[in-house]
Amino acid sequence: MNKHIKILTSLLTILVIISLTACKSPEAEQKESQLNQQSTEIDNKKQSDESDTLRLSITNPSTLNPLTNMDLSIDQVLRLSFDSLFVIDKQQKPVPKMVKSYEFNADNSSITLVLKDGLKFTNNEAITSADVVFSINQIKSAKASIYKECTNNIQRAVAVDDKTVKLYLKRPSILTLYNLYFPIVSQKNFLSADFNSFLPIGSGAYKINEFTSMKTMKMTLNENAMANYNIKSIDITITRDSESEANALKQNLIDMSFPIKFDWNSFSEDANKKCLTYTTNNLEIMGYNFSNDKLKNPHIRIALAKAINRKEMSSKLLVGKAIVTDRPIHPESWLKPKEKEAQIDYDKAAARKAIELMSFADTDNDGLYDDFSLKLLLSNDNSLRVKQAEMIKDYLNQIGIKVEIISAGKEDFNAKLAKGDYDLYLTGWKLSAVPDFSSILHSGQIKNGENYISYSNKEMDSVLTNIITSKDDIELYNNVQQFYALYDTELPYLPIYFIQSAVITNKDVKGKLEPDSFNLLNGIEEITIQKAD
Repeated sequence: MNKHIKILTSLLTILVIISLTACKSPEAEQKESQLNQQSTEIDNKKQSDESDTLRLSITNPSTLNPLTNMDLSIDQVLRLSFDSLFVIDKQQKPVPKMVKSYEFNADNSSITLVLKDGLKFTNNEAITSADVVFSINQIKSAKASIYKECTNNIQRAVAVDDKTVKLYLKRPSILTLYNLYFPIVSQKNFLSADFNSFLPIGSGAYKINEFTSMKTMKMTLNENAMANYNIKSIDITITRDSESEANALKQNLIDMSFPIKFDWNSFSEDANKKCLTYTTNNLEIMGYNFSNDKLKNPHIRIALAKAINRKEMSSKLLVGKAIVTDRPIHPESWLKPKEKEAQIDYDKAAARKAIELMSFADTDNDGLYDDFSLKLLLSNDNSLRVKQAEMIKDYLNQIGIKVEIISAGKEDFNAKLAKGDYDLYLTGWKLSAVPDFSSILHSGQIKNGENYISYSNKEMDSVLTNIITSKDDIELYNNVQQFYALYDTELPYLPIYFIQSAVITNKDVKGKLEPDSFNLLNGIEEITIQKAD
């Protein structure tokens, strides 16, 4: 009986379903179809709003060999495809990248590096110590390389075994670590008969797999990096120049632009663009010629510094996009002194009073001293420095000092600088992370080095030597602080400001990209592309 009831119940259920389906009106069916279609469109739109492709732009490269390329913007792109033993972090400190462990010997004359396990090139071949040695030797033998200075202190490199490299140093120094950020390339690939310098095998997250001169370049994510990156491919448009790249970004043909030299005066705010500002390693600086007896007096050097309104210069010449500094050290460096940065505030009255105490003569009462005039030398190929010179001349005139601007061509500038034919000179330094200022301040570098100001101080020589021979980070930090304490007193050069630059993205780029002076694409693994409605 129960069995028959169950069968009957099931039949009734089926009949009800059939009846409900048969009774659905055409309008209801149309509405349901529309809802289904809308749902599909929403799903499709959601998928189309997200992209795993980043669009960039570069000027046409002469090579994509990272060891011989000399274009700094192309170098930034190549770092996505080539890893290094160490990287320099935002605090200007070396951090192991491909290295699992390292150890200096007792006197810091050599360093042994052990590579991480499982390192592979983008063609899945193992990275060995032989590749590291090969990369070092390639840089050392290259006629020109962005990384040339990185290997200057390496006497020779030896592969101890597949994962161990020993570097013998010309000069014992833990500062060697600060230079081990050069790319590692595949020895097998570079020595192969069919090596293509525009399709080199890399060791980084992205593989270069397409290149057409003056047209395009394509990079795809290495399968070993899939889990850590949202961007799976990078499409690169090759443009004629930086102006063409700016137009491409404006027209939304690319997602991001990172010019090495950013023109703040021509930049205008745009609601559709994001400006990611960072402080470069480019320091504008004024040198004092110590062959001038007046400039040997530190009180005069400091008075001149106080007379120059560097904050106003930053505001007028760089729309405030510069960091005024009193010491040649990056504002974010871990070696930066912890006390107040600005030791030399602009103070025209104090500067004028200090000069008046020197009893210089002003016989014609024109406000300018008869016996205190200075020649300010600069290279006229830099428009920023030409404007800086005019402002400095005006500032120094206001405290009674005559200034003659000597604006020379590059070759003439270098010749006058070498001869000491100037009193003050303006130049720009691109500082490395290495806190070694021996070449510009050690007395032994006056004749054959870059100590053009003829600065000589035995205490400074000793402090500079201590920095180079520091045994560890603690000793290095303490020695660098001694250097800056002496530097503040002596002020052999007047740092003006570190210039800031920017990475510009369109509003579709989401995530935390954090450009810094060494890596403009720092944080690329975190970003996504989400197209706006």
